[in-house]
Amino acid sequence: MVSALAKRILAVLVLILFGISAKSAEPQKQYLDSLYTLISQKLEFMVEKNAKISEIKQQLEPPGLTPEQRYRINSRLVEQYRVYIADSAIWYERENLQIAAELKNDEWQKKSNISLASLYLVAGMYVESRDILRAFKSSELNDESVIHYFEAYRNWYSNYANNNNTFSDLYVEISRQYQDSILQYLSPDSKEYEFYQAELHLIANRFDEAKEQLFSLLNEEGTGLRQKAMASFAIAKIYEKQGDVNEAQKYYSISAMNDIRGNIKENMATRALAASLFEQGDITHAYLCIKSSMDDAMFCNAKLRTHEVAAILPIIDTAYRDQLNKEKRQLKFLLFLVALFAIGFIVAFVSLSRQMKKTNKMRKELKVTNNKLKTLNEDLEKNIEKLNYANEAFSKANKDLASSNSIKEIYIARFLDLCSNYIIKLEKYQNSLNKKAATRQLDDLYKMLRSKEMINNEVKELYRTFDYIFLHLYPTFVEDFNALLVEEERFSIKPDDQLNIELRIFALIRMGISDSSKIAQFLHYSANTIYNYRTRTRNKSAVPRDEFENHVMKIGVVNSEPEEII
Repeated sequence: MVSALAKRILAVLVLILFGISAKSAEPQKQYLDSLYTLISQKLEFMVEKNAKISEIKQQLEPPGLTPEQRYRINSRLVEQYRVYIADSAIWYERENLQIAAELKNDEWQKKSNISLASLYLVAGMYVESRDILRAFKSSELNDESVIHYFEAYRNWYSNYANNNNTFSDLYVEISRQYQDSILQYLSPDSKEYEFYQAELHLIANRFDEAKEQLFSLLNEEGTGLRQKAMASFAIAKIYEKQGDVNEAQKYYSISAMNDIRGNIKENMATRALAASLFEQGDITHAYLCIKSSMDDAMFCNAKLRTHEVAAILPIIDTAYRDQLNKEKRQLKFLLFLVALFAIGFIVAFVSLSRQMKKTNKMRKELKVTNNKLKTLNEDLEKNIEKLNYANEAFSKANKDLASSNSIKEIYIARFLDLCSNYIIKLEKYQNSLNKKAATRQLDDLYKMLRSKEMINNEVKELYRTFDYIFLHLYPTFVEDFNALLVEEERFSIKPDDQLNIELRIFALIRMGISDSSKIAQFLHYSANTIYNYRTRTRNKSAVPRDEFENHVMKIGVVNSEPEEII
């Protein structure tokens, strides 16, 4: 029976410690859960992406392709690789640059060079990107190329601002100016125009206007996954600036999900979401997101994103490992607590068995005594004075025996009642968990598993019971203990109140537990803290410090009057 109970308790404790806690029913939770599922499915989307790329590459295999055909096929590959694998995109764009040079096609050369400048920026090659852009003037470019030219410059200054605190405001302003230039060449009816216009509103802190345009773009038919990801990310930044963390996390999640579905490895959403979750204390999911972000950045070889992720990855990783170590320590403590309860239960069971044996023995002795009493009754007329004396002695013995048995029975009944209540609570808790699991109420199940309320309540009840029983056994303990201290340092507790930490420590010492580490385990403090309490209390002693704890061991006489313990 004890073994089965221990197994059930251990099972519940393992679930509590290693289960992922369920958040309260927040608006963004469904989006976060969907994102965590998609992160585990990234490989499936990558397989589809690679199949599509392989299909395009096969178009390069037939012999006899013209340079123009190879250029157009390479351009399709560049667009597939641009936010997926930066190195491959650079390789095919460089090949296109050679083809354009061989064909002496000036427009194609300009287009490929500007595309390379953007790709170099993703790969962290700032100098090479800037050198290419400086080789052109906007007046030399057609409308399509000049838009990409301004976009490259805008991204160059925007990204460089994030890595240069000294001139960041200046670079942000230059980036905004290039964004203004882009709007002059875009059609007001285009999605790109809507997005850049919304970003300008965002930079100017016109949040309502920015959200209106971004939501319109997000819900508009024909908006691609990358545009949806960028719009969702911008909306999340607005909510973050407005202090609405829940909505910010929701739209970071939407942005990240679009990145995953579109195989956009050059992304920012999962990193931003990881930072937000970390600030809220959700270390487990913050680690999941930042790891996903680092995996994407390294796969894409996007050195800019790798640098951004590396800035916070060690912080989250350290916190995550600390959390795992803390959970291990909690498991050890709870296992120790379970073992302690099991040992206590066994000791109580053995003690009860011995008491029953003693009771049977006393009954036999009582029977013998009764037989002797019959003999004495037969001799009553012969020796009335001796019989009266024997009756008085026998009556006193019975009274002492009854009092002793009553005390033992009360404390045994109290302990058995505590054990029984604890088992009933665990059974109810387990039944509740089973019901939640059976009906797949996983959110409620995770919330119950994460909660420490039950453990904290049981620890408080243990301390309350300990204080009550100890003060019943040693009713003059507080007065006797205070007599050992100087008058101004004495403790006082109200009637029916609990012991404070110092009194509880020396109550355990009075009961023979003098090891600070064992006291620390029982009271949930560090051994160093217990040692400091003991030292400070000895310093308040009215008797020699070296003899203080010896005097504590002599405090009080165990109360022998039976009394119901509530």
